[in-house]
Amino acid sequence: MNAPPGPLAARIEEFERTADPRLVLSGAALTEAEQAMRACTGEAADAAIWRLIGRLHLARYRLDGSGGEAAVAGVFLAAAAVVDPGGMPETTNVPSADAPQTWAELVDEVLHHVDPDTSPHVGLLLHALIRRALSTPSAQVCDQLVESLLRETMEDPHPSWAPEALAILGGGLLRLFAATGEPEALDDAVHVHLRAALGGPGGARRGRP
Repeated sequence: MNAPPGPLAARIEEFERTADPRLVLSGAALTEAEQAMRACTGEAADAAIWRLIGRLHLARYRLDGSGGEAAVAGVFLAAAAVVDPGGMPETTNVPSADAPQTWAELVDEVLHHVDPDTSPHVGLLLHALIRRALSTPSAQVCDQLVESLLRETMEDPHPSWAPEALAILGGGLLRLFAATGEPEALDDAVHVHLRAALGGPGGARRGRP
């Protein structure tokens, strides 16, 4: 496991010792969370970081009662539970981290419950989840991600997280095409990469038969 990054870990520990709200409500806390996420690749070693960021947002929620803070905490802790169930002993019936569908469903949870533009580290978590979902691309998972990401970017055509997310998805679709020769995978890859490059709204995607 990655050791939790020193500055953020120290900040959380100091907050839990002193209950000084400035420690977790300051912009510096979010900056440290972003820096921690930039070291993540979406692997099991990231669970410690994800748990730590979840604790940060839980602390913020307890101080200001914001449902948004609770939702961000929830998605980070859910991702941590999937890759490291033993790190959260109270968690039961955790979906398999080896199933790409698990990660696609976590992407949907993030997009449904959280605005990934809330903080840069939330967008970085979304990117990590998409990478895991596409570690072995399948038509089912690619379909789900195309629908989810294009729907989200149609509603808000210029989110900061979208170009990288769409580029990751486009790469997965190209790998799917290389493995299967499925022409719709190539069509989707071209469309997704174009949307990533332009960063603008687009039409609804043609569904698969």
